[in-house]
Amino acid sequence: MRFNDTQCALDYDQRMSAEGYPGELVKLVHTIFTGCKNVIDIGAGSGHFAIPLAQKGYSITAIEPSSAMAAIFKEKIHGHEFETNITIDQYRWEDWRGQSPAKRAREMTAILCAYSIYGITDIQSGIEKMLRFSRTIVILIGDDTTSNTLSGTIRQALALTPCTRKSSEKIVTALKTLNIAYTMKSIEMERRTMFNDIDAESEYFLRHLGLAEQYKTRIKQILRQVCRHDFLHDDSPPGPEALTPGDAGSALMNTPGASGYFFDNIYRDIMFVIQE
Repeated sequence: MRFNDTQCALDYDQRMSAEGYPGELVKLVHTIFTGCKNVIDIGAGSGHFAIPLAQKGYSITAIEPSSAMAAIFKEKIHGHEFETNITIDQYRWEDWRGQSPAKRAREMTAILCAYSIYGITDIQSGIEKMLRFSRTIVILIGDDTTSNTLSGTIRQALALTPCTRKSSEKIVTALKTLNIAYTMKSIEMERRTMFNDIDAESEYFLRHLGLAEQYKTRIKQILRQVCRHDFLHDDSPPGPEALTPGDAGSALMNTPGASGYFFDNIYRDIMFVIQE
């Protein structure tokens, strides 16, 4: 997505929030970070990990290059008690000039790079820099080849180029070259996309996939084919009562008895853990 674009940043933030992202991933990361006091969140976006970690007492340095994402992040934390636990630095990881901590501080600092390593041009150099700041590092990436998502389903139906970044291979190569011990963990998460305005949902995917208006009718057809209808009953997942990504995005609801569409996304991700 084009995260420097205000509309795309709003789309991303509100849609991910409506789906319950990052969900149980926060607990998993928190367990790994036990004993650390500080977290450097690389590519922090609009704060989906940083905010719940700050609420748990961590001191967060959130590194986020997108001005649109940083603005949403600042608005979300403004006035909250945990705001003082978060510093937002608007830089690319490669350009960030934080001071390398002393040994004790390095032991107390963890690094999270959640779905943001894609933007690091030289992954080996990026990881090498992470190691200068921390002995506990978590890198999360999506496994695009095995996930089953609404976005991927629409891409396939439109015969668009699949999103395959091969990040896992690049990370493994970099870690082996650096002679760094690591563990890999496969993670599967289910998150539900819900909407009741199929026109707005189609408009969202036009923006998300960078498609021309001529694709809208076909996207609406695909949504009707692959999404289930009349979803909101007692087994609905927890979530906000109503949410509109970027004003023009989908209306996402969680009101029992309401009528709408839903798609259960299966996200299969890979977690790399480095603990020196």
